[in-house]
Amino acid sequence: MEVVKKYRLTTDTAKTREEKLEELFKAKTQELDQFAQIVAHDLKTPLSGIVAMAELFRLEYTEQLDDQANEWITMILDRTHNLAEMINSIYDYSKAGNEGNTIVTFSLEDLIADLVNSLSFPNALTLETPKHFPVITGRYEQLKQVLYYLLDNAIKFHDKTSGIIDLSIREEGDFLTISVSDNGPGITPQYHDLIFGVFKVANEEQPKDGSGVGLTIAKKIVDFNGGQIGLKSEYGEGSEFWFTWPILATELA
Repeated sequence: MEVVKKYRLTTDTAKTREEKLEELFKAKTQELDQFAQIVAHDLKTPLSGIVAMAELFRLEYTEQLDDQANEWITMILDRTHNLAEMINSIYDYSKAGNEGNTIVTFSLEDLIADLVNSLSFPNALTLETPKHFPVITGRYEQLKQVLYYLLDNAIKFHDKTSGIIDLSIREEGDFLTISVSDNGPGITPQYHDLIFGVFKVANEEQPKDGSGVGLTIAKKIVDFNGGQIGLKSEYGEGSEFWFTWPILATELA
């Protein structure tokens, strides 16, 4: 009997220690997110000042500037624009999972229709969707954001004159498995482990458009909701991004 009590005490202590570590991790993560938001916000003001001064300088002294000087000013403006995008991306990443937390019951058909209206699909691309859409209870805005980044990524990097983006949804136990497939350029295997990192692009040979943080935000949101996200791709053979999402979300997901 004494052994059983000691075992229970040890187990309870281990659980308590684990719970404390989890609470500490959550607190530190929240602290880092808040720090990133503050830093990103505070960096915007001086950066805006640099842009304004460069544009004013060009405007005031346009007749005295030669081609070399104009080129340098253009470089300043281009690089400050890129930096502004990075700062905005850091801010967006720090907020991921902290906003859109309202849990509602909705049909994925409505979500996809809402999402398509916010994306610019070229005429050369066709979006294929399921015939039947499940109804789930979860964080509508967060799921919409994840799908936005995956679809936008497929549109942005598509390199053919015509193509197909296939959105599939299937139920597997307590989760949905949602995938976005395309017949675009594909992704070299060496980048598969890096693609969800901050400021990473799929292939070095592809032009970089945007900050490269969209997939990182998508992963953070999926992780927050208790799901997983991954990639299947070979260079030249298209890509499939997939993730799992709870059918019935809880406040602790």
